[in-house]
Amino acid sequence: MSQTHDVIWNRADVRHSLRYLIQYIIQIKNCDIVVGWFASPSVSVGIILASLFGRPSILIAGGYDVAREPEINYGLTLKRRYELLTKTSLESADLVLAVSKNTQREVLEIAPDAFTEVAYVGAIDTNKFHPKGEKDDSLIITVGNVKTGNLRKKGLEYFAKASNLLPNKKFVIIGKHSDQKAVRRLINLGGDNLIMTGYISPTELIRYYQRAKIYVQASVHESFGLSLAEAMACECVPVVSENAALPEVVGDIGVIIESPNPDCVSAGIITALDKGGVNPRDRILGKFRIEHRRETLTTCVRDILKS
Repeated sequence: MSQTHDVIWNRADVRHSLRYLIQYIIQIKNCDIVVGWFASPSVSVGIILASLFGRPSILIAGGYDVAREPEINYGLTLKRRYELLTKTSLESADLVLAVSKNTQREVLEIAPDAFTEVAYVGAIDTNKFHPKGEKDDSLIITVGNVKTGNLRKKGLEYFAKASNLLPNKKFVIIGKHSDQKAVRRLINLGGDNLIMTGYISPTELIRYYQRAKIYVQASVHESFGLSLAEAMACECVPVVSENAALPEVVGDIGVIIESPNPDCVSAGIITALDKGGVNPRDRILGKFRIEHRRETLTTCVRDILKS
């Protein structure tokens, strides 16, 4: 956006201080348009203030803000004190951009009167994420911050268990070790072929994408699946659960499993290894390039300002 407009960035944390809140209010009152990314409480306050000041607004929704997954206690509006605030902000915005069709459905469940469009803003820099070298058919990877809340949400637990069923494959969990209890649980659940890298640099992550044949995302909920799209851009064949937005990203490329349990994950991996004639990168180039996001956001801002 900064390439086409003068942009004032604001972290939108109204709890920071009274002085910060006053500055936030003044910025909203004096701007031409407010664009909020995720309907967090502070962003929601900003969108509602924009409406009160007669300023147009775009709210990008997708993730914890509008998810409602009670079985894993995931979703902001599962906490009743945030329900009305989130609903009001979604319905106050001139346009709510949902990061997937699944997210659009979640938005409308919370705020039926919200004006929504789907915009795949979880886009990929395909010049940065690209294939290189030979693929290792024995290398199976997944990406996720290793913490208790992600064991089921990101499917890390199911991935670890599946390693026992395919002992001749290398199962690698890539992600920061934020919770040692979760790390120990995954180690106990996995086989000797389970590797946990901890945090690695972005360059190292791309190398893993480029080497791995299969990328697994056995999540219970994903508003989009950025790591999945990055892996596909590097020509990893995806194996994903049928939950939330993951089938939207994969399309007819890769394997969609009925349940993120270890048996389905391992069976999906075997199917994906035999899957020929598909290029996951083509799917990303066609629908999810970073240029698409830039064009979409620029067009939306221009149209809202005109109207």
